[in-house]
Amino acid sequence: MYSVILAIIGPVIAVAVAFAAAASFISTFRGYTPGTTTLPSGFLAALGFLILAGVILIVCILISTIFLKRSYDAIGLKLRVDMFHTSGLLFLIGAATLIVGVGVVILLIAAILQIVAFFSIPEQVPSQMASQQTWGPPTPPAPMPPSLTPTR
Repeated sequence: MYSVILAIIGPVIAVAVAFAAAASFISTFRGYTPGTTTLPSGFLAALGFLILAGVILIVCILISTIFLKRSYDAIGLKLRVDMFHTSGLLFLIGAATLIVGVGVVILLIAAILQIVAFFSIPEQVPSQMASQQTWGPPTPPAPMPPSLTPTR
């Protein structure tokens, strides 16, 4: 649930900050005369707003994918489908490397593995395994049938 909330709120906040950057950028050129070599006074503020919007977006995406990975780990554990673990890990790695640009390809691979994981869910949910006995002597091996006993 937190993953979905952050995936919605993060871009909304980033877009609002980007609009503030655009408004600041437009207002810097009101008194600007072309041909001068100095930057307008509010140009750096607009650039700072754009950087802030990017940082907010990346942080919300990373936190969202952390929650997504935790939920996929829980799903994979309950359903015994290890592809969910792999998909969640790839979503996290893809979100972390999104800044570099490689993350887009990793996120695409994670989405494909997510589809495979959902299609590999068994029809019947496997029951919990009986707890293994970890104390006491081991059970003796079963006696060999007479046809398999070694001859002397």
